[in-house]
Amino acid sequence: MKHLITYSLFESTFTGQYSLDDIRDMLLEVSDLGLLTRVQGGVRIANGNIETQIKIYENSSRQVNKINWNEIKDAVERIFEYLKSYNIEDVELFINGELVTNYNIIKKISTVSIYFSEEEKITENFYSQLGETDITLDIRHICLDLEDQGFSISLYNHTMLDGVTILITKMVHGVSLFKYEEIEETVKELKDYLGNKIIYDKPFMSEAGFSPNILYYEIVFKNKPLKN
Repeated sequence: MKHLITYSLFESTFTGQYSLDDIRDMLLEVSDLGLLTRVQGGVRIANGNIETQIKIYENSSRQVNKINWNEIKDAVERIFEYLKSYNIEDVELFINGELVTNYNIIKKISTVSIYFSEEEKITENFYSQLGETDITLDIRHICLDLEDQGFSISLYNHTMLDGVTILITKMVHGVSLFKYEEIEETVKELKDYLGNKIIYDKPFMSEAGFSPNILYYEIVFKNKPLKN
């Protein structure tokens, strides 16, 4: 049984000379199958890191219902080897939005994503797009216990709702999964603090049948968007 290797190299000779166009060329055979592909740098993920995303996904206009892993496997593995040759660290494979360690067991595939970064990872568990304000400092104080338990708390402007998003995640081996009981007390404190400013709050659940099964918890509250 084959397992995905996540590359974490201790001695890097990265020169910055890898090319996203090279990766796009590697995906041409995937496009020939009628699938869509995208290679995009500068993607900010939930924990605040900036990464490059390589995505393969269904083309509904061509009635391609599901991705056949055997048809794209060679291209994906070539991309991993290409990045490895540049000593790119922390290359991760996601299928249907879930981090994959054994892709032979995946039967129905709608999206395949590869994430990597040559930048240093954020080490703090608190990230604020909004800068330091009274409200962000209060929220961080409320969430200190969660930080101590390895949770990450991220604050973003939510422009569509004219508010602010609090995002709670817990990254373990590259994927965020946790139980509601782990954050229940802190969520109650946040809700008490924000009161009727809250627009909504809810957990986003994994559909893969894992336990624990919360991917992340989101609270959006009314607020004049805070400036950086």
